[in-house]
Amino acid sequence: MNLTTPVRRVTIFCRDAEASLECYRDMLGFTVIEDKRISGPAIGRMVGLADCTMRILHLQSSSAPDGLIGLYSIEEGKPAEVPRPDPTSIKLGQVVVVLYTDHMDVLEPRIRERRYTVVSPLKRYVKEQPSAYTPVGTYSEVIFLDPDGVAVNVVQHEPIPAS
Repeated sequence: MNLTTPVRRVTIFCRDAEASLECYRDMLGFTVIEDKRISGPAIGRMVGLADCTMRILHLQSSSAPDGLIGLYSIEEGKPAEVPRPDPTSIKLGQVVVVLYTDHMDVLEPRIRERRYTVVSPLKRYVKEQPSAYTPVGTYSEVIFLDPDGVAVNVVQHEPIPAS
């Protein structure tokens, strides 16, 4: 028995909302559907503080209600920061946000031009055995770190033409 819905939103408590917007909105193409500020002791307690003011941005890549990116910036009452990850490889326990695209030819150069830390440069491979989740085809993938060190894996799938 499944007791939950699909992933509704991934929330990133960001150090700098504007830098995160540059990544998710300006580079990856997400649309801001909500931009608000909330404050008070109740919201502070949710993040382990006595009180805080938080900017909440919700971004979506399509009109689907699931799969949103939440960028939450605590503007008053800062908590401790998570150390940035080692940029040389993915580590056990690390979270990776996976996004599919039909525009790798546009996104991969943008990632490099904007000097995001690339953990895994563009790789292409052919998957010849189908599975229920990933079909046969050519896959292109790149993994980079967003401004807060969150790993983002961009994937493109191209079917193999029928012969």
